[in-house]
Formats: sequence, C-alpha cells, structure tokens
Amino acid sequence: RIYKARSELFSRFSWWQQCVFLWLCAILMMTIVGQIGIHVAIRFDDYEGLVRPTIELSHQEFPGMWIQWDSGWYLAIVREGYAARPDSQGFFPVYPLLISAVVKVTGLSPAWSAIIIAQMSYLGAILSLYKLARIIRDEHTFAIRTVLFLICFPTSFFFIAAYAESVLLFLSIMSAYLLLRPARNLWISAVAAGIAAASRPTGWILGVMYLVEFIKMREFTVKSVLRLFTAGLITISGIVAFSFYLYLISGSATSLADVQGSEWKLTWQFPLLTIIDSIEIIFDNTYRDNWFLYVLNIFDLAFGVFVIVMTTIGVRLSLQGRFPWSLTAFLFVSIIFLFSRLGFQVPLDEMARWAAILFPIYPILALLTQNRVNLTRLSLSVSGLLLLGLSAWWATGRWVG
Repeated sequence: RIYKARSELFSRFSWWQQCVFLWLCAILMMTIVGQIGIHVAIRFDDYEGLVRPTIELSHQEFPGMWIQWDSGWYLAIVREGYAARPDSQGFFPVYPLLISAVVKVTGLSPAWSAIIIAQMSYLGAILSLYKLARIIRDEHTFAIRTVLFLICFPTSFFFIAAYAESVLLFLSIMSAYLLLRPARNLWISAVAAGIAAASRPTGWILGVMYLVEFIKMREFTVKSVLRLFTAGLITISGIVAFSFYLYLISGSATSLADVQGSEWKLTWQFPLLTIIDSIEIIFDNTYRDNWFLYVLNIFDLAFGVFVIVMTTIGVRLSLQGRFPWSLTAFLFVSIIFLFSRLGFQVPLDEMARWAAILFPIYPILALLTQNRVNLTRLSLSVSGLLLLGLSAWWATGRWVG
C-alpha cells in the first residue's frame, strides 16, 4: 500500500519534474554516502596520502569531494592552457572550454564551474534519455525505468563529478534522439555528435548511427549520399579541429595519441586478446602481491562482459524489431574500440567508467525487465547499493575504473 501510494503521488507530476526529482535525489544520496565514506576514512592514518589534492575546495566538503583524479587535469587546462601543459594534451577540450565560459560569464571559480557543468549536463542527459526511450517504446513507465537504470548504474557517480563523462553522455543521447525522432533533425544531431567527438574518445563512434539509418532508408541517391557524407564529416569535426589545434601549438599532428601513449601507457591490440589477458591475470601471479589491482582487473572485466551481454541482447531485440539497429551498431563498434585499448594498470582499465557512457544499455535493460516487477526491483536495488558503495570509496580519493 505504501509503495502504491508513493507511485500515485509521484505520477501526479509531469515527466520532466519526475526526472528532475530523481536527479536531485541521486546527487543528494551520493553526496551523503560520500560524506559518510570520508568521515570513516578520516579515522585511518593513511587517508590524506590516498586523496588527490583538490584545487580551491576542501576534498572533505561538497563539492570538493567530487573533484578527484582527472578533475585536476581539467582545471589545470582551464588555468594554464594546453600550450603551458603539454602533458595535458591527452585530455579533450570541450569540458575545459565550457568551464572557462562559465567562469567568464558568472565569475565563479573553475572548481565550482566544473561541478555545475557536470551536474547540469547529467540532468540534460536524464531528460534526453527519457525522450529517447519514448521513441523506442512510447510508454511513460518504460521511459522512467530507463532513467532509473541510468541513475542507479554502479559508476554513475562520475556524472556528478568534475569529469567530462556527463557532457559526453548528454551530447550522445541528444544526438541519438534528434536522429531517431519522427521529425528528425540530421544537422543538429550531427553537430551534437561533432561536439561529443571533442569531449571524450568514444564520441566519434556516434557517426555509425548515421550510416545505419542511411541504409535503413534505402534512398541511395546522389543527394542522400552527399547528405550522409556531410553529416559524417560534421561528426568527426570536433576531434579533427582539436588535433589541428594541438598541431599548431606542438608541431605534431599526432600529439593527442602521443601523450596518451607516453603518459598513460596506452597501447592497442586485437580486442579478443585484451579479454584473454584480463582472464589470465585472474589465474596467474601477476597481481597476487597487489590486491587492489587484482580486484580492479576482475571489476573491469565484469563490466566488459556486461557490455558484451547487453550488445548481444541488443542484436536480438533489433532482430525482433523492438530496438533501433543504429543504437545496437553504436554499442557493437564501441566495444570493439574499447576492448582494443590496452590499459596501463589492467588490460580493461576504466571499463567500469566507459560502460556507464554507453547509453543504449539503459533502454535495453528496461526492455528486459518489462512486466517483471520483481526483477526490476532486484536489478535496481543491487545496482543502487553498488553505486552507493563505490561513491563512498571514490569520494575518499580511492580509484574506481
């Protein structure tokens, strides 16, 4: 009865008000458990040594607790620029540019601006995902369930932290929505994808959606081919422009890849070999003396397997006509790209974070749990508990994917 009463009260609000409410609840809950984690960690003598220094704000308070690890790189780019920090040229420019813009317009500090952009982008992603879900299945409960799977995803705390992940997520979902809605807007969708390509490395993969939609239309005229080609150029324009800028300041057209290779020890290999390497580590003695890396490898491998399973299910749903082929193709190319990246700590390093950005998995999960109330509650409960635990761990300065 209590559950039914809450559902009826929740349903009185419009769809966007429900999304905003869920967004606020997510930020509040993750901040509370993050604070709990910090105060528990303070009792340990090695706490300060594990926390990455926060710029301008105390890491023990909001929002400083969400400025960890890569956040410092983004803020350094805002302060000093790419030319003054050549080792920062492996970070994409859209997020630092947005921070700089907010600083100039509002007068806020870079740290506060970074948090505001991340969390507002997260809200934009939630609202856009709802609209995209309504295209896949025109049902409010399905769309809200899709949003809940995003909010409760175990590593979704990255979307409220001073990271570029929420910016990429918002641009990616918006690009897909504008492309797939009945009154499609190809050019604005392509522009969103182009900006996404200058946000994080997987942004350019959004171009795959345009190719799939073009094939589905079966209009192989000169005009349609030119339109596809132009849209494709727009989707990669962001990364091309950034590479050209780095060439102007560094003299190297491959500065982005060079820095990622030298600073992060990033290398490439056949995707299947990366999976095999990760599995082998579990059974050999590579990380037996380092429990954290041993667990981290299993952690990232689990998320990698999860993404493969979701992609496989996406193919099945697409064959049944229940899921857009363009989103399935995006997932398929994404896992090939991500599994080809050999991490410097563990083979599938950062897979837990990458998995959260692959937005098609959320409507797939919502389709899988359609009319299965107990399965929905179990999935969201387990995922939510993992999210809270990882949020507390990460807020204290410990590493998560």
